[in-house]
Amino acid sequence: MVDQAAAPTLAEKYAGVLRYLEDLETVERTRSLPHLVERAPPLEISDVRSAAQHDDGGTAGDVAAALQEGGTVALLTHRKLRSFDMSLHFTPSYAHSLANVITLNVGNNELADLPGLSALTGLRELILTRNWFNTLPSEVGSLSQLERLDASRNFLRPNNASLRFDALRKLSRLSQLDLRYNQKSGRPHHQELILKEVPQLEEVKITVWEKICSTPDSYVGASAADRDPTLLRSQLEPLGTVPLRRRLVQDFGQEPTDPEVVDRAEVMQRLLACYHKEGLLEVPSSSSDKNLNEGVGRRHTIHVDGTPVSQPLIDALLAELRSWKGDRNRGGSLTHRERPSINAQCYMILRAPDANDR
Repeated sequence: MVDQAAAPTLAEKYAGVLRYLEDLETVERTRSLPHLVERAPPLEISDVRSAAQHDDGGTAGDVAAALQEGGTVALLTHRKLRSFDMSLHFTPSYAHSLANVITLNVGNNELADLPGLSALTGLRELILTRNWFNTLPSEVGSLSQLERLDASRNFLRPNNASLRFDALRKLSRLSQLDLRYNQKSGRPHHQELILKEVPQLEEVKITVWEKICSTPDSYVGASAADRDPTLLRSQLEPLGTVPLRRRLVQDFGQEPTDPEVVDRAEVMQRLLACYHKEGLLEVPSSSSDKNLNEGVGRRHTIHVDGTPVSQPLIDALLAELRSWKGDRNRGGSLTHRERPSINAQCYMILRAPDANDR
């Protein structure tokens, strides 16, 4: 006789297949949207705290049940959601409960839109942090009671197509907009632009990349040409702060850091200290106070002779690069910089080809 209670569910039986398909989908999504590769796993202390509090394996149905009991806060964080439609998960019988929701938090998922959002007629706070939004939710303009919108750590740009200025202007109660750590919304004038477009806003939070880059000890040397290439610090310098935090956690088992407390300069020093502790960083005895910035990494160096390139090919490549630079400068100034920390008039980012494309 088969014990029905012990029989695995369909989801349990094919859990490995589901994980494989999810991983495959992520690979395909990042192939078509390369910038998503730069998404970092939860490496900051706020993410860990949030995961510990809310990553209970719950489902949208659990949230619906809570709302039916009169809840005012809907938490859908850390659910690995790639799509979520309010109208599909909440039947008309929940309409009254949905109207009572004051806060909706869908942080730490993989969402790019929130269909059915207009059902939350009483919503005052919407938290979208750490998702895949290129534009604000299509129904955001219907949230007439919204007071605070947290869209930090997404892929939003400071223009109408991305931030839906026309929709935000309709929200007379909206006073706070958080756009921190949106890579394309980090120039000093972006804050002024958004405040001008959405005049009822009292506060717009953005991460000013130029300010971060100018913080003392955040960077050594304005460019690679100004750094000593033999130093480990110089070799780590091109990495962004997120990859450095990732290396601290994944390679050295350090606790995730709070970006509001531990800045890039401190992250770099902690990382160098880890290398030094494991014997991978040699600090010269002449270095004052054993300055880790002057340490040389112990690495296996491989010297490979290059293949000579003919002068006609070099000339043709140079002409192509100059033509490319001219296209970038068509507006009169080279202001479009993908990575604000790079100090150059113009530069090109080359990505290694995918193994399947070689």
